[in-house]
Amino acid sequence: LVQTARKDGIRNLVFIGRDGYFWEKTMELLDKKDNLGLEFTYLHASRKVFAFASFRKLDARAIEFLSVPNPSLRVRDFIDRTGLDSNRYLDLIQSVGFSSLNEVLTSELGGSFLRQDYKGRLCRLFWLIELDLLESFRRCREGLLQSLHEQSFDVEDSAIVDIGWQGSS
Repeated sequence: LVQTARKDGIRNLVFIGRDGYFWEKTMELLDKKDNLGLEFTYLHASRKVFAFASFRKLDARAIEFLSVPNPSLRVRDFIDRTGLDSNRYLDLIQSVGFSSLNEVLTSELGGSFLRQDYKGRLCRLFWLIELDLLESFRRCREGLLQSLHEQSFDVEDSAIVDIGWQGSS
């Protein structure tokens, strides 16, 4: 990482993840010991934040991300995890054929929908709330850009390092 950063003229590495604090501190210790000549900061953020910030329209990529079937998700979970309040969409939820906010759509182990038509219904629901989703994505993008600015991120000499879940990537 350090060699690549030096070769590419990077001076500032921004570690992103949900548990990267210790990576940042470790790199700071190495810098003191070996004078790496780099700055290290940590930005607590999930991949969801970066994905949402990248969506400028509700296209196939956004729909696919929004409809990932994590374990035991209810209709409300799919909506609430977008930053929207599922209670605002009761009529629309019923209009696409779901019985309630608490209808469970995915298996306990995740990776699949309980019924073949659930994903299609969910996608129709996302299209019905498209304008609200786009606003949520815009707010996410603004927040991310503000956070990167606060970390002195400069596209000329900074790089984002995704350290992954539990520092696994």
